[in-house]
Amino acid sequence: MYNAPFGWITPEELNYLRQCLDNHPELYTVVCLHHNAYRVNSAWLDQHELRNKEELLSLISGYPQVKLVLCGHVHQETDFVKDGVRFISSPSTSIQFEPLSFNFGLDSRGPGWRYLTFTPDGGISTDVYRLPFEMFRPDFAIGGY
Repeated sequence: MYNAPFGWITPEELNYLRQCLDNHPELYTVVCLHHNAYRVNSAWLDQHELRNKEELLSLISGYPQVKLVLCGHVHQETDFVKDGVRFISSPSTSIQFEPLSFNFGLDSRGPGWRYLTFTPDGGISTDVYRLPFEMFRPDFAIGGY
């Protein structure tokens, strides 16, 4: 699936994840990937989500040690829990995409990053930090990235 705007996890990568989870049930686990495994309710961006997300979600549903699925790609922050697993995305360190938009659009928020703190009992806390808008001004006239 090279040169495609959507995400795809190969069967080999899914098998590797399964092996790691089988071999280490005692370790709390964060699954990190580029593409989102859920919709962000932006029509133009949702078409780029992980195409075989059902395979990933089915796999991790059998492993209670998976506490978090972390992604980028959407250039905005999301944070929710589904079936006991937390799903979050990080804002981009460059431009931000307008949330909840039908067509491509840039958000006026500045570049950001997500800071994660993990505790020994499997807890996760997170904060999002952003540069002030004045420090980075995207070209709002551009039609896409």
